[in-house]
Amino acid sequence: MANGSLSPAPWFTGLDDTGNPLNGGLLYTYSAGTTTPLATYSDVGLTTANANPVVLDSAGRCTLYLSSSSYKYVLKTSAGVTVRTQDNVGSVPLTDIDNDVSGTAGEDLTAGQVAYLLASTWFTADSDAVASSTAPPIGFVVTDIANGGSGTFRLSGRMTGFTGLTPGADYYVSGTAGEITATAPANSRYVGRADSISSLIIAANPPAAAAVSSANNILANQVFS
Repeated sequence: MANGSLSPAPWFTGLDDTGNPLNGGLLYTYSAGTTTPLATYSDVGLTTANANPVVLDSAGRCTLYLSSSSYKYVLKTSAGVTVRTQDNVGSVPLTDIDNDVSGTAGEDLTAGQVAYLLASTWFTADSDAVASSTAPPIGFVVTDIANGGSGTFRLSGRMTGFTGLTPGADYYVSGTAGEITATAPANSRYVGRADSISSLIIAANPPAAAAVSSANNILANQVFS
């Protein structure tokens, strides 16, 4: 059974001292402990910076994506009167540190493909094969690996480099070897959820508790980075 996670507040909401939303309020963001402006962003890829200050909507809300830096927030009314200052605001990481392992390819593998581990060798996963009908470890190929060569496989964390994903959609091992799909096949093997059009948060695997002992025995033959 999959475990859920507690959702962080999806919007920043500025309130005055009596608890009323700050219509048109101003949120200034700085590097922690300084008065040096530090940008926030309107997108998960951190490509579009918000104005600084961010102007809150009529309900006192705004969308903030933070870099890995530590921030200082200064919240003001629309007239520029300071309501509150909060230092050392840190971003909430999407995932734990990427869990990468080193392994041997049993065929030519391409970066971004999903693969499964069988007898200490990695092969492209296919919903019609063992990758979905049983529960060996699966992972994503980090860089191209030639047949018989060694390379890196990501078992958990965040994988980038995709195109055309649907943010928020769940993905599964596809019937096309090495690919993923948002439509669950008959032999459904869940691999993760897209957090942008180009990146995926990888699900913990193996998915079944009964498979943990077997998976650990297989992984014991791998060299962890």
